[in-house]
Amino acid sequence: MPTIDDLRRYYAQLPDDVLENLALNEAGDLTPEAIAALQAEIRNRGFPVEVANVIDVQLHALGKGEFEDLVQWFRGCECPRCGIKGRALNAFTIAEAMSFLILTKYTTSLLVACPGCISKAAKEALLLSITLGWWGIPWGPIRTLEAISLNLAARKAEDRDAPTEELLNFIRHNIAVVLDQRQQSRAKNGSG
Repeated sequence: MPTIDDLRRYYAQLPDDVLENLALNEAGDLTPEAIAALQAEIRNRGFPVEVANVIDVQLHALGKGEFEDLVQWFRGCECPRCGIKGRALNAFTIAEAMSFLILTKYTTSLLVACPGCISKAAKEALLLSITLGWWGIPWGPIRTLEAISLNLAARKAEDRDAPTEELLNFIRHNIAVVLDQRQQSRAKNGSG
C-alpha cells in the first residue's frame, strides 16, 4: 500500500491532462489518502476551483431520487451528434468488425445520442460488418456475429422509451461532469 508521500510524488509527476482526467472521472474510486494527495496537487498547480469541486461531487453519493432526476435531465439535453433537443438521449454499444485474411479488427464504442442517431450509426456499423467482417479466419465470422447482435439491438433504439443500463452506467461513471453540466445549464437559464 503506497504511503501518502508515495501518492504525492506520483501525482506530482503526472501531466496536467492526466491529473485532470483522474480528478474528473476516477476520484470516486480512490482511497481517502489518495484523494487528499490529489486535491493537494490540484491546488499546487492552480487548477480551476471547479476541478476540486468535481472531486467533492464524486464523493457525495446521490440518493435514488436525485439520480433519477439527473438521468431525466440528461436525457432531455440536446443530442451530441445532431444537436436536436426533445428526443430522449440514450446509450447503446455500436460494434464494427472488419477482416482481411488472417487479421480481424473488432471495435466497440458507446454511443450516447438521440434514438435516430443511434439507429443510423448502428445501421452503418451493421452494413460495414456484414460487408467486411467475415473475411478473416478464424475470428472474422465470430466477431461479425457479435457485431451484428450488438448493432441489431442498437437499431431498435427508437422503440425504447426507458434508459438503457449503458446510459445509467455512463452517467454514474461521469457523474461529476453531468452534474456540472446541469449546474451550468441552470445558471445559463437563470433557474438556480
